[in-house]
Amino acid sequence: MFPRSDQLAQFCRLAAVLLACLWTAGCSLLPSQADIRSYHESTVLRGHVHSAPGDIGRVIVAAYSTESGQPDVADAAQLDSSGDFELFVPRGLYRVAAFLDRNANATLDPGEPCGLAVGSQAASVGRKVLDIELAGPATVCALPWGTKFTGPEGGPPRRAQAGVIGHLDDAPNSSARGRDGYWNPMKALRAVGSNVFLIEPYDEARVPIIFVHGAAGSPQDWRYFIEHIDRRRYQPWIFRYPSGAALAKCAELLFWQLENLQAKLQPTTAVIVAHSMGGMVVRELLVKHGAQLPAIRQFVSLSTPWGGDPFAVIGVELSPTVIPSWIDMTPNGDFIRALFSSALPAGIEHHLFFGYRGPPGRRGSNSDGTVTLASQLSWRAQAEAVTVRGFDEDHESILSSPRVMQEFDRLLAGLVPAPALAPGMPRPTSRGAR
Repeated sequence: MFPRSDQLAQFCRLAAVLLACLWTAGCSLLPSQADIRSYHESTVLRGHVHSAPGDIGRVIVAAYSTESGQPDVADAAQLDSSGDFELFVPRGLYRVAAFLDRNANATLDPGEPCGLAVGSQAASVGRKVLDIELAGPATVCALPWGTKFTGPEGGPPRRAQAGVIGHLDDAPNSSARGRDGYWNPMKALRAVGSNVFLIEPYDEARVPIIFVHGAAGSPQDWRYFIEHIDRRRYQPWIFRYPSGAALAKCAELLFWQLENLQAKLQPTTAVIVAHSMGGMVVRELLVKHGAQLPAIRQFVSLSTPWGGDPFAVIGVELSPTVIPSWIDMTPNGDFIRALFSSALPAGIEHHLFFGYRGPPGRRGSNSDGTVTLASQLSWRAQAEAVTVRGFDEDHESILSSPRVMQEFDRLLAGLVPAPALAPGMPRPTSRGAR
């Protein structure tokens, strides 16, 4: 069967754009074959750093090898205090060490407590959870004093602790960084990592709303939502991740962050909201780990391509290097088939929002300008959704629509009683998002 004329036109246009990219400097966006190989051969080392009571300060944690006779750092990160960490490393054997950076110079100085991963001088690449005790200055981390740690771009190691206080305008959360994370996920992981950050200190009286952006997106995509939610009742948590990575890996990164926050903060109720491809990341998270995150009660997806994107096939077949998430977005591919092989855990409601404002002046476009209605309204997603709501918005405007916000507020109503405010007490502002 031949595609409909409008589908064929879109196919030809995308193919032309990709082919033009391949022959121009625009293809500098694409990662190299070495970058993609490094991504596929790398994984995450996870663990926890314990410090002695009374030891307060920034912690540096690093994975390194000594094959050359000198410490060769594969990845390093900084924590605001002792706690959980993630390091992104290529295939190999590593020592994993941490130290309390008392003078905040990212350098291991005499007298700073340090330690190696408990029970192991070398850690093979894998999802092993490592344990590091900062036992005191007598424990030398198999690193010489004066060893300095930097990030891949020459600055300090990235901040890697779940629940760190951040702002939408911080450089790691910028739109440019979001695009970088799509086109070269491994480079982005090493530069800024992935994280769930808060824009204000945790308040147990308010319900967390976890925001998850889509492909090539960034935390800044959620500015309108964050500025318009009732901050007396809700608090924003924002997940930053490299959207070019395989979606199952993105879901694992999100799970580890939320697992850490659940153990530390113990929220009783939470809502998770995702745009576009982020909805697929969230569904993968909830299907695999929803039972381990009992606080999550509601999941709202906006403009998610539940049926995949036929244009992902073009990228997979024509591009000299293939972005990992393109493979997962292929209609009828392994990821999408597996995504609906299990139901959402009991107690989690899915509310499906979609947009239908296609390109102006075109008839029968049947899309939001980016994702087809057929994909947004995949029968498998509709069958499980508690509500399905359509909006006269395109793929981007759905994130800043008063009508969408009104419907979102309606869904949240009743989840948490309105707090009692003292007479004359103003509604909290979203200053932390600015």
